[in-house]
Amino acid sequence: MDDAELRRRLGEAGRVRVEEKYHLHRNIERLAAIFRRRLGGERGHG
Repeated sequence: MDDAELRRRLGEAGRVRVEEKYHLHRNIERLAAIFRRRLGGERGHG
């Protein structure tokens, strides 16, 4: 890709998308729900 500005914009947009989609703090409740399902809803054991 020869267009430096286009490369920059695409890279920045990609970074923002990944940060929004995969950021731990944004996904913590979703991850906790997955763990609860996998563990059978048990809490405080272990």
